Amino acid sequence: QNVTLDLNGHTITFGTSPTAYRYGVALPPPYADSNPLWTSSDITVWRNSAGGVVKNGSIVQGAGRGSNSAAFISYAEDIITLQDTSLTVSGDDTYAARFEYGGKFSVSGNTITDNTTVVSNRHQGRASIDFINISTEAPLEVFNNTIYNSRQWGIRVARWDTTGTWGHIYNNTITTNTIVTNGYGVGAHGGMLEVYDNVIHATNGRGIHIEGNNAKVHGNDIDVIEFPSSEYPRVSAHGIKLEGCANAEIYNNTILSKGYVVSPTQTSIGAALDFSVDVGSN
Repeated sequence: QNVTLDLNGHTITFGTSPTAYRYGVALPPPYADSNPLWTSSDITVWRNSAGGVVKNGSIVQGAGRGSNSAAFISYAEDIITLQDTSLTVSGDDTYAARFEYGGKFSVSGNTITDNTTVVSNRHQGRASIDFINISTEAPLEVFNNTIYNSRQWGIRVARWDTTGTWGHIYNNTITTNTIVTNGYGVGAHGGMLEVYDNVIHATNGRGIHIEGNNAKVHGNDIDVIEFPSSEYPRVSAHGIKLEGCANAEIYNNTILSKGYVVSPTQTSIGAALDFSVDVGSN
């Protein structure tokens, strides 16, 4: 517990062979877990790594480009910080930074280059910075990160509805170039998430997706475009989409949304705001 890995400008290179489930820095669960993330990896030691900090260097995926890997992964650990680090990934279905379970995360000042070319299952979802099933009542701070070439989601937060603890996603610069449909710069999937002062520009992709109650979305600069695909000949480049949520506050955002088609059988439109909500959702 409470270990700081200060790379001091050095580079970790992982995945030099094509083997899947390889990691640059791993904070594995404090117990043996049956998830393929661990049973298929070369991790064999299980310890409580709460309070872990990684900062001030680079983590780069090697020429092996193994699939289902991650430059940084934390699983069922609390109070984790990833700061001022450059992360570069290129393998199929690979994450730059993946946080699953646990809570109290701070992710700031990182630069991510996403060179992946395959997302096998877009319904399963994959983000450059991904928070999966994280704690409801733990604080979350994601700020001052730069993401280049995000291939499905830039930053995605999936947590259950919370009763009193805000999560903040702010001052991030995200460039998306999605290779599957329904990709966004930011996905706020959980209660009480505040998304503000982010810059999201897409060469192909959407802006911000809200699927959680009591969201606040303001001060964002969004410039998006979406191309039709083999899956959907009709698409809509949502600047901000609210779906199945209630009590949202959306204000002071600047949105430019465009569509592009190359065939009269295709439809692609720009939609600054898109609402898919229930009656009485406020």
